[in-house]
Amino acid sequence: MKNDSANSTASVLQTAPTRQKTRNTSVSIKDVARKAKVAPSTVSAALSGNGRISNSLRDKVTKIAAEMNYRPRMAAQLLRANNTGYIGLLFAGDNSRHTDDAGNATFDYAGWYTTHFLSACQAEGLRSQIEFVMEDDQPNTGISQLVHGGMLDGVIVVGMNNPDCRLAQQLREQNNIPWITFDEPSEHCVLSAADMGIEQAVQHLAALGHRKIAMTHGPLNCEIHNEVKQGFGRALNRFGIECRESWSAQFANATGENKTKQLQWITQLLNGKDRPTAIICGGSATAGMVLHLATEMDISIPRDLSVIAVGYSQLASVLHPRPVMIEADFAAMMRLALDNLRARIADRPVNEPVQRVMPHLTNGDTVALAPTA
Repeated sequence: MKNDSANSTASVLQTAPTRQKTRNTSVSIKDVARKAKVAPSTVSAALSGNGRISNSLRDKVTKIAAEMNYRPRMAAQLLRANNTGYIGLLFAGDNSRHTDDAGNATFDYAGWYTTHFLSACQAEGLRSQIEFVMEDDQPNTGISQLVHGGMLDGVIVVGMNNPDCRLAQQLREQNNIPWITFDEPSEHCVLSAADMGIEQAVQHLAALGHRKIAMTHGPLNCEIHNEVKQGFGRALNRFGIECRESWSAQFANATGENKTKQLQWITQLLNGKDRPTAIICGGSATAGMVLHLATEMDISIPRDLSVIAVGYSQLASVLHPRPVMIEADFAAMMRLALDNLRARIADRPVNEPVQRVMPHLTNGDTVALAPTA
């Protein structure tokens, strides 16, 4: 259902920092100062990027702080700068766009993003706000009220896969608020290295004796699917894997006619006399169809066919057997995103504005040694 201009930004969640028992508070600024043989104020100036100290001394203090695993609280830095002390997580959505199960992460996987965002903010003693921003054909939609009101010091944006959407235009125009996209490419972003995750999965299968592997992916205008295909192509050459043209397919989503096409393609693939011994699926929905049809066709998983999927293990846990997943490392990605914002809020240079994080293979019950002929 489309939103009107009165409720175009949905709900906003505000949270205050809570104590984290797991935070390491054993290293203080005084400890760093003592080891560096400088005053605590010098340590603060070196790490904040402010203050008149030499580059050599700044480098020395920064290196010692890193060795001691000392990180100043971001909240304290923000308050000293007389800012709001709030970091925002914005979910960008478009009612007129439809993507597949692996690419439409904006709201389907909001819980994952929110959990890791709140955890990272609380570890830094930060106050946080969360806003869902929907854009449709109606005027005044797709605009963040938090950004418009100057209520945030920095923003992490999820789901902004259209660089020309109204939210992107707003953030570019209101350039006093640093922002970074999460798992979508932009000038400042943190991405899951899906191509490297695919290569890791193929390497794992190759080590188990698999030499015939099928794969599916979504539309190539989506960054993750483009990387999935590229990574798979590199892995074929690297590990000597066979993937015939009929063993690779692109599907827009897992509903309606597209679901029917997927079922037909999977059925034809599994009915082949010389079928592949493994398949890498571009999403958990496709993996679920493979598991279901294999069971109906008396194909044992993973004895006769190994299955790996791109996606999130918690959502795929309803499938049986439980599939091995190529899963983004959300926790590491969110920490890097906040580190990027911390530097930009303090007007410090960002050495790596685009950062890529290696996904990991989850445990599951759908991968085994390649079947013997």
